[in-house]
Amino acid sequence: MEQEKRSACSEMMNGFTLHKFDAGGNPTVLVDNVSGGIHGGNYPEVARNILNNKGLGGVDQVGFIEKPQREGPDGRMVMMGGELCINALRCYGGFLASQRQLTAGNFSIETSGVDTPILVTVRSEEGITISKVQLDCVPVVSIADDVYTVDLPGIRHHIVFTPKPLSKVELRRRLANMACHHHLEFEAIGMIAISPFNGSFLISPLVHVLATRTSIMETSCGSGSLAAYLVLANSVGITQTKLWQPSGECLEVEEVGRHTYSVEGSVFPIFTGSFLFEGSTGYSGLVIDGSAKFV
Repeated sequence: MEQEKRSACSEMMNGFTLHKFDAGGNPTVLVDNVSGGIHGGNYPEVARNILNNKGLGGVDQVGFIEKPQREGPDGRMVMMGGELCINALRCYGGFLASQRQLTAGNFSIETSGVDTPILVTVRSEEGITISKVQLDCVPVVSIADDVYTVDLPGIRHHIVFTPKPLSKVELRRRLANMACHHHLEFEAIGMIAISPFNGSFLISPLVHVLATRTSIMETSCGSGSLAAYLVLANSVGITQTKLWQPSGECLEVEEVGRHTYSVEGSVFPIFTGSFLFEGSTGYSGLVIDGSAKFV
């Protein structure tokens, strides 16, 4: 009887593959939606269910792999709230390299939050995949009441210097106090504390995505690392730095040209699985089918 129910459920729903990665300690899920079976308007709800699914072992963010909209790019990845996510791009670059059985390569990727494709470079170092995002942008950095604000494509970060890392509760309180500075043109807002650590700096990032109404204390944050780098560059004049993440890993940030920045770190796959989605009548809940395989 249970098998009959499962078969009937499968007939009414479409199956989709998801891939979970670790990006510098940042658990990220990419959903294969090249077929277009999930409408973009449903991305926030699908993502919320994935984020809340304890069977996945913790997820900080969700991106959706789509068919490129123009000739040339190697792929397209849209984030759950239409924001820019550097770590998810790094994961997608690693995924493309793996799919093509390459240990190194350059990939042009369309993504949310920006109008032009992003260059992602993948290489192998002692068996570890290193994925680097190169972003061309003109960031806006300002300061008021000892709080720095860094505007990047698709995301705004508020940054403070603290002697010790801040808790999620404290970061959320400070982010709430900055609500008057939030604008609708930003799909995501971050609150980041920078504190001295191990001869460099540690970031404590909280990111709120408006469309999904989620606030995640991230274990690693690519855009937050870039924002922190820009603040450090303004305040102490650095041109390159390794920033410690809450996961215990580092992301390396560098200005590689005028208004061109790179963020790099390790990426590795955790598992591939699938879920069901009722595309004809809307989202009906996440169903992990039990076939997830670790790699």
